[in-house]
Amino acid sequence: MDFLRDQQKPIDIDTDPELQARIQNKICQAPMHLTTTLAERRLPLGNVMDLKAGDVIPIELPNEVTVKAGNTALFTARVAENNASLVLQVQSVIKQNRN
Repeated sequence: MDFLRDQQKPIDIDTDPELQARIQNKICQAPMHLTTTLAERRLPLGNVMDLKAGDVIPIELPNEVTVKAGNTALFTARVAENNASLVLQVQSVIKQNRN
């Protein structure tokens, strides 16, 4: 946010709607890393030790997953297919406690 440093006049973010809009625009462009766990599988240690390249571990995809940014849950999503790719379809937004 270099534009804040380059201001010629004193900055009062609380009373400057143009500056608020510029800051919000910059924040909305920040990249976010989203993660989810599509599958978990328990196997006996002996089976894991016997795995080799090309072996297949069967899994079941869940109906819904939780999508997170860091440790914060943001959405629930349904696992779906679109144009031969797996996609996540947002089902609901998880409300955050603002304490």
